[in-house]
Amino acid sequence: MIGGAADPILARWIRPGTVLRELTATSAVGVLEEIANDLARALPGISAAALRSAFSEREALGTTAIGHGFAVPHCRLAGVKSVDLRVALHPSGVAFGAADGTPVRVFFVLV
Repeated sequence: MIGGAADPILARWIRPGTVLRELTATSAVGVLEEIANDLARALPGISAAALRSAFSEREALGTTAIGHGFAVPHCRLAGVKSVDLRVALHPSGVAFGAADGTPVRVFFVLV
């Protein structure tokens, strides 16, 4: 809800089943591994290894942390026919290379 009213654009992307389990990893690499494992269970025909590799390749180009506790890890993979958005939460946050140095607690994940 934005301003007390449901946002139809956000409702299209963030809906029941798109929130991943609470993350527990203590490193950026571990977070990406947890996310990849969860996504592999949710996306038929896509392996956790392929997701881990694609996320790692993207992060090697520069962090996807945008500051204020948010990051947007993303990748493209053959076999994924449409955009898939998931949200993952880390209760205490994890260092993810944000320019402001803030640990990331909210991950908007796009495949």
